[in-house]
Amino acid sequence: MMMERGDVILTPSWHWHDHGSEGTGPMVWLDGLDLPVYRFMPVNFAENYSEARYPSILAENSSWKFPWARAAAALNTNLEEPYAQYEYRLDNGAFLSKTIGAQAERVAAGTTTKSLRETVSFVYHIFEGEGYSTIITPDGMEEQVEWKAKDTFSVPAWSAVSHTCTLKDGNAYLFAINDRPMIEALGLQKRESAPV
Repeated sequence: MMMERGDVILTPSWHWHDHGSEGTGPMVWLDGLDLPVYRFMPVNFAENYSEARYPSILAENSSWKFPWARAAAALNTNLEEPYAQYEYRLDNGAFLSKTIGAQAERVAAGTTTKSLRETVSFVYHIFEGEGYSTIITPDGMEEQVEWKAKDTFSVPAWSAVSHTCTLKDGNAYLFAINDRPMIEALGLQKRESAPV
């Protein structure tokens, strides 16, 4: 399937997959993997395909592709609001996998989101914009992470986090993968406004 900047592509369990680029320039993608889970449950393995490349044909549409255009349209539905969040879901409403979820966020220029903490961990990637995130870990350590387009940072579970867009005009767009599906399935989900 053809990929464009910001698209989310799934590689479901028990399916062959391959990575490649037909273009002439460099291509970089961010892999969101659940491999740390398998340190505690040693049931993960890989089976290599017998050839150097998996034979594939170009697909126009796929239920495993989530175009950035769809997320951006949802985030920009009500630009009067300074913050919007879009959660990636399968057509049946389920999370992207049993272990990994994803979300996109829009933060308006000159605004800061409400500080929230939850028992979910995140890896953020900045699609567009500039700003910083204020992270307060469970032990009270505070850090301000400055970011711009193409930066990546993590937020540990039960850390308070808020995002600030420092642009004078325009919006910041953030993408994050998380472990929400697994945390919810285990009954460990808790979310609250962070104490001031």
